[in-house]
Amino acid sequence: MNNENFKLVLPGLLITVGICGVVLFGNYIIPEKHQFSPEIWGTVTAWMMYGVAIVTVVFLYKTLRSQQEVQKTQNELFRIESLRFQESIRPKLKYSVFTDKLVPGDSN
Repeated sequence: MNNENFKLVLPGLLITVGICGVVLFGNYIIPEKHQFSPEIWGTVTAWMMYGVAIVTVVFLYKTLRSQQEVQKTQNELFRIESLRFQESIRPKLKYSVFTDKLVPGDSN
């Protein structure tokens, strides 16, 4: 995993590990009738799915951001190519101005 991925995934994983640690530590300290029940709070596999969901969200975010950048680039290229095409089909008119004017009545 590169540095950017690590920075995006790490906070979510730390929060998950912190919550799991609080629940585990709390179950050892709290009397048995007040402990966190797995029926309510879930099991370790449920919390692991939460971690997987966090990683998935991070990569979905990166994918969508990358797609936005590509789309912006494609729009810019389309604009440039459109202008280039308009220039290529524009008619080229050539004209010249003659200074020799025929004066009515002159015979040449």
